[in-house]
Amino acid sequence: ADVLAQHRLAAVVHRGGLEPARWGREVCFAGLGPGEVTVGGAKVVGVAQRRSRHGARFQCAVLHRWDPEALLSLLHLPSAVGADLTEVAAGLAPPPERLLATLLDRLP
Repeated sequence: ADVLAQHRLAAVVHRGGLEPARWGREVCFAGLGPGEVTVGGAKVVGVAQRRSRHGARFQCAVLHRWDPEALLSLLHLPSAVGADLTEVAAGLAPPPERLLATLLDRLP
């Protein structure tokens, strides 16, 4: 959220529990989980984790574009689902290189 704020985006970190969405099982960006980031109510940063007895791995993904229509055929979902998914996430306008540079500058 701090990185996005540097690019004049009012980002909000989700501090609550998992908020599953209607299509969240099929499309992970449809739901909202702890630590994920929204701008204007749409998810822009997703977080995934995998835990085992050996440790935990966390991955984050920043959307640069959101095209739910492209997912429908890949996931074998009906075309009507696209309307439900249009507003749940959004791509970010700053170029990926600028976001990455800002992130790297903010690391300790």
